[in-house]
Amino acid sequence: MNEQVMVIDDEPPVLQSLLRALEIEDITCIGVEDPKTAVEVFKASPADVVVVDFFYEAVPEITGLDLIAEIQKIKPLTKAILISGYIDHEKLDEEGLEKELQAKVRCDYYLQKSGDRDELISTVKKALSAVQAAATDWKSIAKEYADKGTVDIGNVRQMNESIKDNIVVSTHEEREEE
Repeated sequence: MNEQVMVIDDEPPVLQSLLRALEIEDITCIGVEDPKTAVEVFKASPADVVVVDFFYEAVPEITGLDLIAEIQKIKPLTKAILISGYIDHEKLDEEGLEKELQAKVRCDYYLQKSGDRDELISTVKKALSAVQAAATDWKSIAKEYADKGTVDIGNVRQMNESIKDNIVVSTHEEREEE
């Protein structure tokens, strides 16, 4: 699998811990501390799954929900896992919170930030499996992008040219190796 996971958390020890847990499982991942640059990093290297903290102490005007919404404008099929230690669990239980988040920003999963690492890994693997399963469902992919209004005919032509160029280069390199 070439899928990639992006983890966005402004607490360096937490970020490093999450990345290490994923890397131990041979999950390709990238970490971003600054929520202000996270969307630009995502544009440069779009991930299939994002693990996003809800609250950023240094930048309280940006929330994890804001980041998920921006990321899904770029790549609608990205699976989002929101983690938080700041959400009031007195008002909503885990299931109710997850449903509310899914309804608002297509947050696919919600986990307690201080939760079990095995639960995080299991959730990331589940999200990656969902991405992989949908990877050849062209009808769903087209609908998702059309619904979000992120694809126009020029984009499709550009993507096709890029794919064609990469296939030609790869084929040429493979022939040279023989």
